[in-house]
Amino acid sequence: MKAAQRKELETNYLADQLGQLMQGQNPHLAVWVAIVAVGALVTLAYWAVPRQARDRMTLAWQSLWEPEESAFPFIQDAAWPYETAQKMETITEQQRGTPSETPARFILAQAEQALALRRINDSAKAGAHLHRAEELYRQVLAEGNQSAELRVRAHLGLAQVAETCFWLEKERLQPQERQRRWAQVLTAYEKALQLGRRELQIAAGESHPLLQEIEAHLQRLGGPQASELVFFPAPAAAPSGRDATVVPPQAPPHPGAKPN
Repeated sequence: MKAAQRKELETNYLADQLGQLMQGQNPHLAVWVAIVAVGALVTLAYWAVPRQARDRMTLAWQSLWEPEESAFPFIQDAAWPYETAQKMETITEQQRGTPSETPARFILAQAEQALALRRINDSAKAGAHLHRAEELYRQVLAEGNQSAELRVRAHLGLAQVAETCFWLEKERLQPQERQRRWAQVLTAYEKALQLGRRELQIAAGESHPLLQEIEAHLQRLGGPQASELVFFPAPAAAPSGRDATVVPPQAPPHPGAKPN
């Protein structure tokens, strides 16, 4: 039998089987139902497995970004933000559409924050890094089906960017504009806190560590020292590079440490 004839017979047989199945006359109906059921399970697994992988990838990137200094001393390396930014740029391009893309973009945003803090004495360069970080955080939030913790961390990142921008531009702002911008900073932190309270799963009577971190930010920003720095003019002397540099966001985040 020729290949073309065999293919035609197989096609006709399958068509006949499908026709009988639709008419309820197929003697092998149970087999077909089993095949359909297996197909449904495969489809469900195809949807569920990537989601689980994405969640695991998210947690992996978060654990990479938040290690203890004793476990990961390379975090303190001066070249770390630069190398991380380059690697995450590569991953976001090469892994576009995969579970790795959004967590890599999140880490890239935080690396851009760290670069801004390293270059805080150059307002143009620092501002460019902060603008890039803000864009990346918003892209992370625009992606659907992300973990609740990643969304809260992205909102926290936006609040930190807003605060750093405030300290960077404070001396150029008029008093009224300064108050308005400061209110925006506090609102951004409050938004992150409220989102975390709604979405983060915590045991009864316990507070999620991320919520504690955000609450600590708000407590610091609402204290008398912060109010004095915000609403009173700074001394005339220019700050040194070390005094003006703020602590990187995760150790713990403190974008506005002792600005002048």
